[in-house]
Amino acid sequence: LLLLILQWPKCVQSSSSIYSYRTALVQKRISTIREINNFLETEIIILGEHINQLSLHRETLELSKIAELIGNHSFTQSGVEIILKDSKSPIDDDQEYINGIIHNSDLLKIINSLWALGAKAISINDNRITFSSDVVCSGPAILINDKIVNSPFYIKAGGDFKKLMEIENDEYINFLKSRHVEFFIKKMDNINIPSKSNYSYEGE
Repeated sequence: LLLLILQWPKCVQSSSSIYSYRTALVQKRISTIREINNFLETEIIILGEHINQLSLHRETLELSKIAELIGNHSFTQSGVEIILKDSKSPIDDDQEYINGIIHNSDLLKIINSLWALGAKAISINDNRITFSSDVVCSGPAILINDKIVNSPFYIKAGGDFKKLMEIENDEYINFLKSRHVEFFIKKMDNINIPSKSNYSYEGE
């Protein structure tokens, strides 16, 4: 009994030391967890800002694409200019006359080919062509966006002129040439295509 009494203070001291050690260990773990939480909260804030910037950038790109489609802004970059003129060959009958003039369907074929080659903007005699543009026949003339346009037709297409120049090899262009329609094309380092609401001339 005396031995137990003598050993009791040592046991109490040992238990106290273990408790202090465990308490310090728990506090250290709590401190570490708090540091990790603070780090994660900072990362969440940074990632949130990054996501907001990406969303804003995406919205800007989408708005820019929409603006291109509806032609709200003018376009000034590289591209090509195509000049189409009615045939100057002698006309013997009505069929030769019909074949020798440029129709709205001819312009629509060329427009579609240019879009397919990656054109970012197109105009005909400075009338901006968009997804909603009308290119219709009106007697001897053609109506583009409700404006009368006559031959010669100046078709401007903005984009990579190396790709756009490939229209020279288009089968429909060869078909136009077989009808003696005059076709010229040149690359432009700086081509100006007006917005949909801005027109300057109707042809010559």
